[in-house]
Amino acid sequence: MLKNSLLVWFIFSCCLYLYAGVTTGKANSGETSESGRNRLNARSDQLTVSFTTLEDAVLNANALLNSSTEGAGEGEYPGGSKAELQAAITAAESFIGIDTTQVIIDYEISKLYNACSTFESLVNTMPVSMVDQHANKQTRYLWLNLKNQMDRSLLFGMQHATGYGVGWTNDDDRSDIKDVCGDFPAIYGEELRNLIQGVDVERFRYRITSAYKRGGVITICWHQLDPDNRHFYASEINNEKIVPQILPGGARHLDYLAKLKIAAEFFKSLRGNKGEAIPVIFRPYHEHLGTWFWWGVGHCTTAEYNQLWQFTVDYLHNTLNVHNLLWAISPNLEYVDAEGEYFERFPGDGYVDIYGVDFYNNGPVPPAMLADYQQDLHTVVRQAVSNGKIPTLTEIGQEGLDDINWHTRMMINPIKHDSINNSIAYAVTWRNANYTHFHAPYPGHPSVPDFIDFYNDPYTLFESDLPDMYALPQEDVNAPQFTVYPEEQLVSPATSVEIKIETDERASLRWSYQNEAYDAMPNAFTFGQRQYAHRTIIESEQGSESKIYIQAMDVYGNRTGQPIAVSFTVDTLQAKIVWYESHYAVAAWDYGASSFGSGTDVTTLINDVQTSYFIKDFELSEKPTGARVIIQLNGGFALYINGLEIARYKLPEDMELSYETPPNSSTKTARAVDLPPEIVDKLYAGKNRIGVEIHGGEAGVQFFDALIQTNIEMPFYYGSEWYYYDLGNMPKSYTLGEILGFASVNIVLPEKTVLYQNYPNPFNPSTHIKFDIHAAGMITLTIYDILGQKVQTLVNEFRKPGTYGVVYSPSDLTSGLYICVLKTSSGVYRDKMLFLK
Repeated sequence: MLKNSLLVWFIFSCCLYLYAGVTTGKANSGETSESGRNRLNARSDQLTVSFTTLEDAVLNANALLNSSTEGAGEGEYPGGSKAELQAAITAAESFIGIDTTQVIIDYEISKLYNACSTFESLVNTMPVSMVDQHANKQTRYLWLNLKNQMDRSLLFGMQHATGYGVGWTNDDDRSDIKDVCGDFPAIYGEELRNLIQGVDVERFRYRITSAYKRGGVITICWHQLDPDNRHFYASEINNEKIVPQILPGGARHLDYLAKLKIAAEFFKSLRGNKGEAIPVIFRPYHEHLGTWFWWGVGHCTTAEYNQLWQFTVDYLHNTLNVHNLLWAISPNLEYVDAEGEYFERFPGDGYVDIYGVDFYNNGPVPPAMLADYQQDLHTVVRQAVSNGKIPTLTEIGQEGLDDINWHTRMMINPIKHDSINNSIAYAVTWRNANYTHFHAPYPGHPSVPDFIDFYNDPYTLFESDLPDMYALPQEDVNAPQFTVYPEEQLVSPATSVEIKIETDERASLRWSYQNEAYDAMPNAFTFGQRQYAHRTIIESEQGSESKIYIQAMDVYGNRTGQPIAVSFTVDTLQAKIVWYESHYAVAAWDYGASSFGSGTDVTTLINDVQTSYFIKDFELSEKPTGARVIIQLNGGFALYINGLEIARYKLPEDMELSYETPPNSSTKTARAVDLPPEIVDKLYAGKNRIGVEIHGGEAGVQFFDALIQTNIEMPFYYGSEWYYYDLGNMPKSYTLGEILGFASVNIVLPEKTVLYQNYPNPFNPSTHIKFDIHAAGMITLTIYDILGQKVQTLVNEFRKPGTYGVVYSPSDLTSGLYICVLKTSSGVYRDKMLFLK
């Protein structure tokens, strides 16, 4: 096809040669063939395909002219520059309505957009360290705004966010993201390949211009086909060495120039309402440290790759006069996990604006991968920041979203709460093609609730959240706002009172017992300074009542004018006692000799449950200096000694365990845990307690037994007697007051409204829903399906403060995820429920 394109180019050039001879009054027969070839060659360097009508080009140019001001101020143009643009417009207008060839009209369109690009490149504006020093002001301002968002927020983007999605197609105004959360993404990813092939060009233009006019940011990647239009994967083109062929002097260099000219004409014709060229973050030759693309490792040398990138940048800017591009390079994260690896193939900072990386994973993310991912990002972000570049996640995703909490786990926690990674400006998830190939949620998918949490987090920016990304950034003069804090009396179960606060932007917090200004407050928060989430510990006494005042200052020095006040009471009888702690009473539990399980080779049969809980008290004659526990089981376990969690095996490390938490494997095995010195130091001469929870998953708990060894003695061996709990839910927690048989003198009614997780969950045929009401009023308790449709209202009446419970026994419910919603005068509370038939 490109060979045919070159033939068209040749004919096009010849026509323009003839046109030039007529318009200058020269007889073609009077020119020598040599001078004709020279004119043809001179013209052909300027020619390509146009993408709009001449009338549209004139409208865009006039809009640019009328919205521009001459002068020496920011965003103004040199004196006389508007006259030159006006002359180009007048020349183009003279061809409107005349009887001429399309070749001539296309040439006039190209000339006019080129004049617009030249005019925009002359703008007076503050210097920025971008690749293109002649970029139009909107592209410069986009770069500055992206820099400005670093350390403040994360722009969320999606490849092919509009145009098609899961279960639908051919709608360039629709998006799965908008269907799920009511908003478009902040960044729209598009692909250049179809444009070069001439496929759906007007739809391509519409998606870009409509997103830009709504305020969105555009990024375009290029899965470039080889010169014979076969493929972009090296394996599909017999691993041929394409890069040296398309470099200057190569056999297919002209084919590559033809592609760049098509791209350049399109970039220059992308115009906004004021005629301005629409900025594009351009991302060619990505994932270049891998081997799969024909520009990757093994298919061209480092020098060839760097030369190709540099030539492309220089040719588009300097020869083809394109001035609305930012350049993003993006290797796979797995290849840049050590300092310096990012620059193994790198064209130089003079050719790169954005340091990107691409990252994908399949299936649930194990803790080790999550930690590696977070650390690997550090290596990229540090280098970007130190070199004055913008760090980004140019592609990210998990195909199929098997981890339904993927968005908060991978795009909030490792970035927002990390003092290095929070400089990442944006992250673009990959596309949604169909029910088997998708990387973002669609209505009805189980990941929707997590994505809504991701959307609602103040740190993430979607399209409606964006400032004007194409205007000069304005100085931040707004004080931080408190978004989460105890609005009612806080009751602390410990004399070390923990105060938790969240703000809408990064801020530092101070506090005082007096109502005074930020700078006068004597105490700083201990954790979370210059972050979103903040914590501090205040030492107090049992039965005391106190009030503190809190002020905040953001990273730009803006201070809150009015403090928030937090009142708290210390009541140690409200301390929560969980099942594995020493004070927990287990007399009501069953008691039996291990081994435990549901198989035929066990001593004590237990119920067929996903998770079971075991407690054993044991005596030591003296304090040991070394100890180990050996556990036999199927599945995964969590081990506790004297109220402290010691170890996990085949269970997630970064989340609170529940009854439903599945193990990574249900294989039967034995595992030895050597207790670290700091834990051995917690063992006492006398009574000690060990707790083990066994997660068997869907296979159930089929086997458990354990022993403990110390350097002095073996307090118990396999087959000893344990207390066990196997009722299909997690053992109830009690307050210290309940354990001691007292009622608190300070707390009679619930201190806040709480909707507890239903149990059991998943459930069939019924489940118990518990909730606390702290203020009298009308309440409703309603079950909704994942699409937001009401299934059943369980409670709709006036309730006094207290603790209530409802047994939900649906009769005609289909398997799936449901949402339990409690509405009270103090707010709305939600929890997820899973029904399995």
